[in-house]
Amino acid sequence: MDTYLIHRICCDGDDCKVVSACLLESRRDASELLEPGKAAFDQVAQQLVAGVQIPIDKHLYAQRLTSIPGVGPIIAATIRATIQDRSAFKTAGDLAAWIRITPRANSSGGKERLGRISKQGN
Repeated sequence: MDTYLIHRICCDGDDCKVVSACLLESRRDASELLEPGKAAFDQVAQQLVAGVQIPIDKHLYAQRLTSIPGVGPIIAATIRATIQDRSAFKTAGDLAAWIRITPRANSSGGKERLGRISKQGN
C-alpha cells in the first residue's frame, strides 16, 4: 500500500506526526533488514557468473555467442549446453526462432508488421 495513502487514512489532527514518524521508521527498518540479503544475493550471483566464465573461455563457440549484444556468459553457457549439434539449424534465423528471440509478427489485412522481440525465451 502506498505510504501516502496510509498517511491519509491514519492521520487525524495531532496524530499525523506520530504516524509519519512510524512510517519512516518502518521503512528504515525494512531497508536495514533487506540489505544483508541483497549483499549475499549479489555475492552468490557473482560467484555463479565467475564459475560459468571459466568454461566459456575454453570454447570458441561460446566466446562467439558472448560477442552478441545482450548475450552474457550464462546465456551462452545455456545455449552451448542445450544445442549439441549446430548443423541441425540450416540458418541463423532457424536458431533464433528455436531460441524464441525473433520479432513478434503482427499481421492484419495482408500487411505484415514485425514487433518487439518476445520476452518468452527458451
